[in-house]
Amino acid sequence: MIAHAGFAVTGVDPHQPSITAKQKLDADRVEWVIDDSRAIPVGREFGVAILSSKEVQAIREDENLSRALRDIAAHMPSSVAFRKLVGGWLS
Repeated sequence: MIAHAGFAVTGVDPHQPSITAKQKLDADRVEWVIDDSRAIPVGREFGVAILSSKEVQAIREDENLSRALRDIAAHMPSSVAFRKLVGGWLS
C-alpha cells in the first residue's frame, strides 16, 4: 500500500462502517475523512488521486461525480495531469 511506502495518504469515504474496517488495517498511516469530497481539509494538497471504478460507479448522479472530481482537482497542483484533465473535461 502507498502509506506503507512512507507517503502521506488521506482516504475519503462517507460510509462509517467501511472506514472502521479500514482503520484497523492502517490506523496510524492513513488520515480518514468520514464524509464526501467536500470535506477534504482546506489547504490539503495531493500529488496523486486514486479513485476505484467501484467508488466512481457508486456516485449515481452526474452532477455529484462532477463535483467530486472538481473537489479532488482543487486539492492538486495545477501541473498535475488529473487536474488538467478534469478541468478541461468539466469546463
